[in-house]
Amino acid sequence: MNVPKEFWVSHLLGLLPQEITQLIAREPEQEARDYDHVRSLLLKRFKLTPEKFRQLFVTHQKSSDKTWRDFYQEVQTFFNRWIEGLDVKTFDKLRDLMIADQMKKRAPVEFKVRHLDEWSSINCPVELAERLEEFEDVRRTLKQKTHTLTPVRRPEVRRSNQAENFRKFDNHNTRRTGNFNPEKRYLDAPPSREFDRRAPRNVTYVIP
Repeated sequence: MNVPKEFWVSHLLGLLPQEITQLIAREPEQEARDYDHVRSLLLKRFKLTPEKFRQLFVTHQKSSDKTWRDFYQEVQTFFNRWIEGLDVKTFDKLRDLMIADQMKKRAPVEFKVRHLDEWSSINCPVELAERLEEFEDVRRTLKQKTHTLTPVRRPEVRRSNQAENFRKFDNHNTRRTGNFNPEKRYLDAPPSREFDRRAPRNVTYVIP
């Protein structure tokens, strides 16, 4: 059945949920009858942007319950919606889009974050290359400045009195004998306050 385009919206309303029909009804009467406007409105409502269609085109997988012909139709639809949303109507624009898409896949993450708001609209490979070159130059300059900075000297941490006493004792013992005696260090150290669980030596037990 060949339906004129001016009647497409009226035929479409009968197939849409009530929530969507109410959304269309809130539009001005002339725009509510315009199929292109309604189509754009629905795409925004379901967040089906050109970038979303690009992602679907790249990541779409074939379902086990569908044929390869079905898969072909689905991928073709995603591709068509992608390029239509970007107004790609010539071979030159399509070529630029494909090349720019490959360049974006290899762009640094920092560059993607910086241009996140306009990422899907940067589809000219020449413009994209210039921005990437500028980004690399700035990052290279920042790295050079970081390497030339004078290192900050950390304040010296003062040693505790106990550690200083052990250090002086070690130096004195080494100068006097020429050898460091680790046993003497601990023998001359003040007794520990902790309970000594070792058995006493040379103790005579008296049996009554």
